[in-house]
Amino acid sequence: MGYQVWPLVIDENGSCSVPDAVLAMIYHRICDDGKLDALFYDGACRDMLGWMQFIKSRDRLVVIIYDDTPVIHCIAWLSQYERGMPFGHFCMLGKLRKDVGPTVMEYWRGFDFPVILGLTPENNERAIRFIKMVGFRVLCTVPQACFVAGPGGVRRTGGVLSCYEYTSTVRLGASRNDGGQLWAGKAAGVA
Repeated sequence: MGYQVWPLVIDENGSCSVPDAVLAMIYHRICDDGKLDALFYDGACRDMLGWMQFIKSRDRLVVIIYDDTPVIHCIAWLSQYERGMPFGHFCMLGKLRKDVGPTVMEYWRGFDFPVILGLTPENNERAIRFIKMVGFRVLCTVPQACFVAGPGGVRRTGGVLSCYEYTSTVRLGASRNDGGQLWAGKAAGVA
């Protein structure tokens, strides 16, 4: 199955390349899949307004991955990229598809970062399995590195530090970046 890459870009006028209706649909899928708390383990995003502000922030490089049907399978972003070693974040929507992670990594290769870092709460075993499957290497567990929000407030827990190192500058056949045109057309019934 071929995947399409749809980057979220905010232009100089503040217009977003991904319509709010699509971002709202993704937020509802995250909630329906029960992934909001694990994704925003620090409590940074708890409602639609917070999601829109978070995902449209110019502090993130956001990409949406979808297929030909068109179904959105993943939203991912890089944060803290201005330092040259960004942190990667993934959220799979629906069923886990092993080949989506490499599609994201190949897209991110285009930004020429030598390394993508990850910091995952040590109790999120599913996420740790996923990052290993994508090709991240677990380096260590940093004691009390993650703030985790819960019913009793925010607590600290260990964070699994990982990295994905691009070992070559040779670019593989990346998925097509059509700016979401295929998705928009098929979703509207015109493609």
